[in-house]
Amino acid sequence: VVKTHGNPIIQEYIPGRQRKTVDVLLDKNGHLIFAFQKKILRNFRVTTQLVTVSESILPDAHVIKSAKFAQKLGWWGSVSVGTLRDPRDGLCKLMEINPRSSQQLWHRTELGFNEPWMCKKVARQEPMELVKDYPEGILFVSPIEDLQLLGLQLLHLPIYKFRLSVQRSGPADQLSPT
Repeated sequence: VVKTHGNPIIQEYIPGRQRKTVDVLLDKNGHLIFAFQKKILRNFRVTTQLVTVSESILPDAHVIKSAKFAQKLGWWGSVSVGTLRDPRDGLCKLMEINPRSSQQLWHRTELGFNEPWMCKKVARQEPMELVKDYPEGILFVSPIEDLQLLGLQLLHLPIYKFRLSVQRSGPADQLSPT
């Protein structure tokens, strides 16, 4: 437990990298308008935040739980819910909730979601129907970021090998090789 400005923060280290982010759009009554989920295919091995290749997948049951959680908080509009699957118990643990459009808005735009326009309609309380389907298996590639990532990974490799030789042991988290 860490204290900041007198308020305790409870933190727990969760091993592994099975992160899921769900992007949802809720109307002002908390009804789900659409949900988007993607599978990360390539990211920087030091952090899962730098994603350069991903693929659209159909929303799973996790999406419904994330949307219901955002509804209970009373949020509307674009909401991004990030979780991490804990390999010790198989449960998804909440990492963050962002009441805004998440990164890489262009992924959803490419699938036909004009999310900013949809948020405007929600704010005006204009009627909207649930978006049920979008194409599965669409690859999203950011070539410039992917090339930059390659450079970062090549730079990180000798640093990582040096660190292992000094530590004389493997990584603390065997599920995360960095």
